[in-house]
Amino acid sequence: MGMVSPEEISRIDVVYGPFSALYPGNSIGGVLAITTRMPEGREIHFKGLGAAQTYSLYGYNDVPLSGNINILVGDKINDFRYFIAYNHLDSSTQPNNFTNNWLGSTTAAGPVAYGGYFNFNQNGLYRVTTGANSIEHTVQDLGKVKLSYDVAPQTRLIYQAGFWNNNFDRSVQSFIYDRNGVPLFNSQSGNLQVSPTSSFNIAQTGMNPSNGSSQNLMQAIQLKRDSGETFDVDFSLTSYNYLREFNNTATSYGFRPNSTATSYNVNPTGQNARLDGTYWRTGDVRFIFRPNIDVQGKHEISLGSHTDLYSLNNTVNQTAF
Repeated sequence: MGMVSPEEISRIDVVYGPFSALYPGNSIGGVLAITTRMPEGREIHFKGLGAAQTYSLYGYNDVPLSGNINILVGDKINDFRYFIAYNHLDSSTQPNNFTNNWLGSTTAAGPVAYGGYFNFNQNGLYRVTTGANSIEHTVQDLGKVKLSYDVAPQTRLIYQAGFWNNNFDRSVQSFIYDRNGVPLFNSQSGNLQVSPTSSFNIAQTGMNPSNGSSQNLMQAIQLKRDSGETFDVDFSLTSYNYLREFNNTATSYGFRPNSTATSYNVNPTGQNARLDGTYWRTGDVRFIFRPNIDVQGKHEISLGSHTDLYSLNNTVNQTAF
């Protein structure tokens, strides 16, 4: 869907159940078939969208902003047609999760944590909310070119290519701090004690930021005869490549105090997950035969073949964040 501009959509069909036998095996539950179009004359489309949201909960207060622009230019020159599209998205979100700790009766070695927000969950259990996490900022850019040439009446050759770039950061915000006023994201022991009684032991989980980037290339070529007469054919090949894809996540973020908050250390390690080199290819050929014979009405015979080739290249390394 991200590779298709709304302005180039001709129609959308939702295909349920056994009709999806026309499509790959992983579409057995149904298919969303998007039929696109080519311009019949000069077209210029520009669209911009902006959004702002006020959000305040526990210790998080911000106004996440989002914006999107889309430009599509197309034209027809004799038998040649083209679409050129560019889409830019810049989006910030509110926290997707909050770190909550149930208050038990045990105590373990760890620095005393001050602050936090004591409350009850939907089941009436007493807890302390100690941080906000998965606060995401995403920047995406998409460039796409789609070309077609009418090689014969009702027979068209189409080529399209799209490049998608995505960069994101997921940040965290702590609501608790130690006796020196240092925000607490993690501790050396992995445990924290809740002030003022220090009778409850908690763990500051999920408080590790991450960042990542994706550069993907999509290409497709199609030769299609769509005459509605005795014989029609459709050949298509597609390719989708993960040129660069990674996700970095910190293992134990922030200054980590000892149990008395008299010294600190830093854990510089993190996890790096990559999908570089992952790809998939598809190939389709379809034939339609409409014999000029009337046997209880007109009939048509359809047959075809589909092939898939997938390659998953997923590596995970422990590395410096």
